[in-house]
Amino acid sequence: MARPKSKKQPPPRRTGQGSNNRTTMWIIMGIGGIAVVLLIVIGLLSQRSSQPTTASVIGDVPARGKTLGDPNAPVVVWDFSDFHCPHCRTFAEGTEKQLIETYVKTGKVYFVYKHFIVINSWDAANASECAAEQGRFWEYHDYLFKKQETDAPFTKDELKRYARDLGLDTARFDKCVDTGKYMNVVQKEMDEGRRLGVRGTPTIFVNGTLVPRGALWPDLQQAIEQALQEAKQ
Repeated sequence: MARPKSKKQPPPRRTGQGSNNRTTMWIIMGIGGIAVVLLIVIGLLSQRSSQPTTASVIGDVPARGKTLGDPNAPVVVWDFSDFHCPHCRTFAEGTEKQLIETYVKTGKVYFVYKHFIVINSWDAANASECAAEQGRFWEYHDYLFKKQETDAPFTKDELKRYARDLGLDTARFDKCVDTGKYMNVVQKEMDEGRRLGVRGTPTIFVNGTLVPRGALWPDLQQAIEQALQEAKQ
């Protein structure tokens, strides 16, 4: 008697477990990639936030390095100055403040400080550059002139103490002072001043033209107003 034919069993169904595992793996890898990108972005932002601030200590005046105001202002004023010079202190505490209030804050003047050593203040000039490296030139500038009558000529120890008083990164600042890191910058500005005819301090230029008695407010204001009129033409 013939045997009944056995029915073929249907092939087992694929449950899709392998496919699901691969999908899960890709999801995990994608999340991991996003996390890495986020960490990189956060790191970059934290580095950027740790950079020296460019905010001015003089109200809302934009400050960057040894400059104040809008770089696109129609008038540029250069001040060749010496931190040990009494006349420079007078200018900084008087005419310079009027200049900032009247013209720099209103966007009409871009103000630039330049070194010109007439008294032994090389270390002080270098130290101010070290402060500028941390975005704090103008605070240090004011502090040096404030201390001029009692401390000048400034010693390196005094210059370092001022940095501590102002809350700068002292390890970085002290090394900068001890190595004379920016003496070449000071020398270049000295050379520039000589080429332009600077003989003493403070010497003021308006749009590249030396202003006789420019440290006096009436004379400086007259020169600026004339430059503003010329800029309109």
